[in-house]
Amino acid sequence: SLKRSKFYDSIQQADTVADEVKSGVQDAEADYYYRQIGNDETMQKAVAEVEGDREAAGRKFLATKNDVATTDDIAKGFVLLRQYQDAGDYDAAVDVAKKLAKVGSEKGRQVQIYSILGRLTPEGMLRYAASELERVKNTLGNSDQGRLWLKKHEKQLDLTPEEAKQITDRMERVQVMPDGRDKAVMLAEIQKLLQSKMPTSLGSKLSTLQRVSLLLNPKTVISRNALSNMLMNPIYATSDFIASGVDKAIGKKTGLRTIAAPNYKDQAKGWKKGAFESYDDFRRAINTRDIQANRYEIGNKLDSGPAFKGKNPLSKAVAFLDRTTGFLLDVGDRPFFEGYFLESLNGQMRANKTDTPTPDMIDIATQTALEKTWQDDNAVTRSASKIKNGLNFGRDFGIGSIVVPFVKTPSNIAKAIVDFSPAGFAKAITADAYNFTKAVKNGTATAQMQNKFAKNIGKGMAGVLLYAAGLALAANGITTGSDDEKDKDIRNYKRNILGINPYSIKIGDQTFTYDWAQPIDSVLSITADLNRNKINMDNAANIIANALATGGNTLFEQSMLSGLSELFGGYDGFISAIADAVLDMPSQFVPTLSKQIAELTDPYVRRTATGESTDRAVNKVLARIPGASKTLEPVVDVLGRDVKRYGGKNNLFNVFLNPANVNIANPTKETEEIWRLYEETGDAGVFPKTAPTSFTYDGTSYSLTAKEQTQFQRVMGQETAKGLQELFSEKVYENPKSSRLYRKSTAKNKKDKTDEQVRADLVKEVIDEAYETAKKDMLKRRGVALKDEK
Repeated sequence: SLKRSKFYDSIQQADTVADEVKSGVQDAEADYYYRQIGNDETMQKAVAEVEGDREAAGRKFLATKNDVATTDDIAKGFVLLRQYQDAGDYDAAVDVAKKLAKVGSEKGRQVQIYSILGRLTPEGMLRYAASELERVKNTLGNSDQGRLWLKKHEKQLDLTPEEAKQITDRMERVQVMPDGRDKAVMLAEIQKLLQSKMPTSLGSKLSTLQRVSLLLNPKTVISRNALSNMLMNPIYATSDFIASGVDKAIGKKTGLRTIAAPNYKDQAKGWKKGAFESYDDFRRAINTRDIQANRYEIGNKLDSGPAFKGKNPLSKAVAFLDRTTGFLLDVGDRPFFEGYFLESLNGQMRANKTDTPTPDMIDIATQTALEKTWQDDNAVTRSASKIKNGLNFGRDFGIGSIVVPFVKTPSNIAKAIVDFSPAGFAKAITADAYNFTKAVKNGTATAQMQNKFAKNIGKGMAGVLLYAAGLALAANGITTGSDDEKDKDIRNYKRNILGINPYSIKIGDQTFTYDWAQPIDSVLSITADLNRNKINMDNAANIIANALATGGNTLFEQSMLSGLSELFGGYDGFISAIADAVLDMPSQFVPTLSKQIAELTDPYVRRTATGESTDRAVNKVLARIPGASKTLEPVVDVLGRDVKRYGGKNNLFNVFLNPANVNIANPTKETEEIWRLYEETGDAGVFPKTAPTSFTYDGTSYSLTAKEQTQFQRVMGQETAKGLQELFSEKVYENPKSSRLYRKSTAKNKKDKTDEQVRADLVKEVIDEAYETAKKDMLKRRGVALKDEK
């Protein structure tokens, strides 16, 4: 019942369209178009409503809330888009196109910007482009700086005749293209043209520099990004296997299947497609990602194009580095996205015994792929974005950008920590089960609801299995959890002598941090803490809360949780935390790659947390600069030895590729005896001391500089090592109660002490003497006359 459209005529009249293509679409143009966006029943319903009263249908569609729009609403939007263009009402068509884009972004659907723009005629696209440029003009006109820019560059926001011709020529070719790669490339070329005309703020340039600085390094783009996706793949497979069984059982009641068992053949096809598209985008300097923004905040919206557009060499260089960063990150993500999408879509079609995907199937496949690659838009990510934007005061860069450089990954990982856990399983079989059962009974259940319920059970069960494995690893001493040791002497001893880092896997005398492997790291940290603290009803809540907070560290040491925790939870107050965040900003603009080169060329661990806040900020910058890092004071262990990076293995692999930080035990016979004594007696006084920041002598307090602390630690550590060697070689250590210390002791519990406790007292005496020796050495260096030498 549809009239022949101007869309059909534009194909027949276009000089750039081949004759055989024109003849191939003569009889089926309208049907072909409508089949792309929905099934016959959905489309017939939309056509009937629009043809009944197009203006009323248009008003109703534009008033629909983005987050509650249905497949019927989207179908109606496409019908309106076509009919408004057929009627020559391009302004109304543009309004509908923009509304469809917002709905697609809000719902995470496969109805994204390219799908919508591809339905515009050449005339409609010109109007769309002009309206977007006009929108930018109006936005700029609301500020003094914007008006100043417009005064000098307003013509930049007008389409030239040559640009208009480029758009119409490309759109004439787009009209006859099926949805696919070629069509997306053509539309991306148009978008690239429009993005080149858009002004960029200083904030967007700072965000670009920050992103390149933090992420453009081999450890991030080659190891951590891709490996985190690979590690989650078998966990997703386990979850999907369980969920498919649940979905099959539910399908007997609903008549629908929404998830199938894992299929790596489908995934492999998607991997190949994703890798090719990533490279092809990079080669063409375009962005065809069919999602509004990925995990690293690199979007494909009209106003999210390159921040650096100048023609000078420096601007070109930064723009190239930004493109390179985007490509290297995308090639670690997009293959997995396409793989999960194809696996889900084909699995649904096989399970439902059909060769034609429905809009619901595409919707579910898209949402699944987004969730599995941490690109999902949900309540958690939206809340985090609001916090970041609030801290930025609505600008492109600010405090929020420093505290929370990337929102999507940490937000989605925080959500996954709960989903893949016993708590997530409990929620799935109680609240989720109740809500879904209720929806089935009252007839409001949808395919998406069924899919979500089945997946939640699968994730929860997979989480239970992960926790069981984590507890087994912790019970066998393979994993370590948080470092809540309050005694700094014990803490330093564990790290620098025993080589034990928090959040690590222990293999032999080496430990490898796992905090990069999200969200598996949270499971390992929680179970390690549960095992260490021997959970009971009195301490369960505190242990789990601490493990969740500390185990949720996210990629690249830029955690949303830690950043916001430092900002809002600092003991010095919010204003002080803001000041610290501002002082941290310069270090984020010194490339991580530079920091890695500094680590390769400087074998020793350096101290940055010394001096006042401004000193610490400068130190963080110096630590990331090759050569300059050597001006910082080294970390010295309790035996007076300089601590080496990566346990002495700061080789190319560990520095540039190994996603984990490595630590290697560096014990001696003396340190092994100290640890044995501690385990026997529980007396923390047996641990060699860490240099103080100040000390008192003869009623006068002396504060130590960073350099003096290093000297103090070196002298005290060397004296400790020497004293322990002598003590442990003496016969008195074998028979400690024969020692002068024990015989002269006047303690009331003297007779109750065991031999091990007396040995501990002898060790503490050596440690105290070493401390006094280091103190006297420091006083002499300052020219202070000592009492016993006057």
